[in-house]
Amino acid sequence: MRQRFASRLVLVVMLAWAASVRADAAATFDFQANSGFVDRSEVQGTFGLNNGQMQKRASQVVFTSAQTVTLAVNCVGGPAQRAVMEITTTVDFTLVPTKGSFDGFTLAGVRDVLIADPPPASTICGGPGSLGGEIAAVRRLSASLGGQTVMLIDEH
Repeated sequence: MRQRFASRLVLVVMLAWAASVRADAAATFDFQANSGFVDRSEVQGTFGLNNGQMQKRASQVVFTSAQTVTLAVNCVGGPAQRAVMEITTTVDFTLVPTKGSFDGFTLAGVRDVLIADPPPASTICGGPGSLGGEIAAVRRLSASLGGQTVMLIDEH
């Protein structure tokens, strides 16, 4: 009985892993280099478009990357604090052509960069202090079309 349960558990884990690999392969993005690829089927299916509609509206898709980074703040003579920095960009893309259509979107380059810096360490600490290293980060890539927005990548 135990072996049968273990076999089923292994099968479930393997199927879940295979599904996550497929999902991850549909959209990739390097947030440091601002480059990646989004498969056409990912965008087409998400927005409920048929092939003809996707072909016509592909240039209207807007990709946005957002990073929320939590930084350590080292306060002199006081407890350590935290600060948050946010970076939002519009990501440029080119269509990857195929016979009579396209395979996907090659993401490269950014524009409309908005950076919300944290307040100075001295303000956070109420006295002398300094910003430290990254504690945590949330990185997201989304696509928008016609008022709809979907999350393609959500890394914590």
